[in-house]
Amino acid sequence: MAREQCIDPRDTVRSGYDTIADEYLARVSGSRSGDGVRTQVEALVAELTSRLPEGGDALDLGCGAGVPFTQLLSRHFRVTGVDFSSRQLELARQNVSGAKFLHADMTKLELPSDSFDVVTAFFSMIHVPRDGHEQLMLNIASWLRPGGLFLASFGKRGAAEYWEEDWLGAPMFWSYHDPGHAQELAENAGLKVDRAWVETIEEGIDGPETFFWLLASK
Repeated sequence: MAREQCIDPRDTVRSGYDTIADEYLARVSGSRSGDGVRTQVEALVAELTSRLPEGGDALDLGCGAGVPFTQLLSRHFRVTGVDFSSRQLELARQNVSGAKFLHADMTKLELPSDSFDVVTAFFSMIHVPRDGHEQLMLNIASWLRPGGLFLASFGKRGAAEYWEEDWLGAPMFWSYHDPGHAQELAENAGLKVDRAWVETIEEGIDGPETFFWLLASK
């Protein structure tokens, strides 16, 4: 029987990140990939802060161990980080003392409308099954306050869902819409796409990595 017929991909992602949390943190914060990822995220957070007031509320979906994404956001915003990997959240609470963290599946979150100035999803929506992207985008739009911003990375390749048997030491699931459809989902949710671009990090988590990025406003 095919893997997708017998295993919930969310379980694969959750257990996978529990297993590789320390290795992933070492890579994202270490010399191999830390500089490339941090430089990219610093530029993105600077763009957010140039458009939003200091001290606003930020929601970081799939916050992982908090480095460098939640950590950088917390310098400018009151951050709520969300992840469903227990080990990732354990590390995040150690790494980002000023943030609030929720142990939850981002696709099942129930949050008040108009409660955040910015919602981010750094390398996390690429693990959400494609059939959940539309509703998640609608939820994100509802959580944002008027004038709020949404920033996320998506896959560059065409629509695909696939597993890797061994990614950094554990099975992992990936899920992409093609960039045009990802942008369409944001617009259908009531967001205005301010910028959409493809960017490559030469020293990513697992070698050169290319993602489609979307910055949208409500």
